[in-house]
Amino acid sequence: MVSYKRKAFLLFWVVGLHVATASEPCVDLDATGCRNNPQICQDILLAEVTCPVMCNKCPQSTQPPSCPDSWELFQGSCYYFQTDYMAFNDSEIYCNQNNGHLVHINTAAEQAFVKNKILNINPNQTWFIGLTDVQVEGVYRWVDNDEELTPSVFRGWYPTQPYDAYDSEDCVGMWHTVKMLWNDISCTQRFPSICELRVGQALVG
Repeated sequence: MVSYKRKAFLLFWVVGLHVATASEPCVDLDATGCRNNPQICQDILLAEVTCPVMCNKCPQSTQPPSCPDSWELFQGSCYYFQTDYMAFNDSEIYCNQNNGHLVHINTAAEQAFVKNKILNINPNQTWFIGLTDVQVEGVYRWVDNDEELTPSVFRGWYPTQPYDAYDSEDCVGMWHTVKMLWNDISCTQRFPSICELRVGQALVG
């Protein structure tokens, strides 16, 4: 237990730091006290007197990242593998209702993670991802941030795709017949889908 003298010293330290830097004590304490002096926020009296706002944030920075129940954690994102069959727009709405979006695949590692998961869940079905060219034909954009899919970023297309058969394939799925590489498909077809949210994300962007 922190002694009275120790508490007094810490209080003087916080006040002195605030005066010396002429900045918000929460910022100062968050930069040093949270990491180097965790007892400040562990002690109820000190937490209330020094900086309660900062101390409410402290545990988040010291605890490992976590995901909601039934979501899978990978490299700073949480993933939910939605097995109900829905059209593309309904799949995105479902993800939005759970604070996420249809998955935005940025890297080969992320592609491999998602692929391995869906192969274990339902390897005989195509899965929607959050990519579409519904706004401008041939210009594919991610639904979470409207980022255009350009040659400079990761792309997981099957070699003959996108093909846009019958001018009716404006959404993208991981195609089960070609080892879950990307294929353009009809947005109105019903498939399972993958939702993604960033760790700590509270609201849909």
